[in-house]
Amino acid sequence: MNDRSIEDIDIVKLLIYIVIFLVICAVMIFSFIVPNIKEYRQIEATYASSQHALLKIQKNFENTLSELNNIEKTNEFTLKSLNNKFNEISFIAFASKYFDNVNLNELPKTDENDEFYRYELNVTSAMNTPSKFYNFLDDLKTYDNVVKVDFPINMKSQGNLINTTFNIRIYGVK
Repeated sequence: MNDRSIEDIDIVKLLIYIVIFLVICAVMIFSFIVPNIKEYRQIEATYASSQHALLKIQKNFENTLSELNNIEKTNEFTLKSLNNKFNEISFIAFASKYFDNVNLNELPKTDENDEFYRYELNVTSAMNTPSKFYNFLDDLKTYDNVVKVDFPINMKSQGNLINTTFNIRIYGVK
């Protein structure tokens, strides 16, 4: 048996089929893959931009969190004091260390919208020297509640004593 199939091959037709096949492959590559490459590059650029923005936001967040933690650490006593309930008897005992006669009168609330405001009180007291009043103001920082002394502070001499009248505000979380 003689196989003559190789002799019947027309080289020109074969080359034409190969060229047509290569042209079809090239058209498919340029019509499907190249646009996808452009889209991939655009998506990659958008992703890189998003990553850069995310890194900036994360760095800003970490800095802000660090600052917040530092503020919480330095103001830990004050933040705990905001959660304490105000006790008039305890405050009178505290103020009695500095004043001879302490009276508290609750004043009408002036601002109901204040988020931290609890009490507004009028303090009437008597003391021997003004330095006791200043010591009282200094030691208010260590009191169980956040206390703000409002001005004016009225001091009137009466014999050996100085009668003092001032307003305080006790702050806490509502």
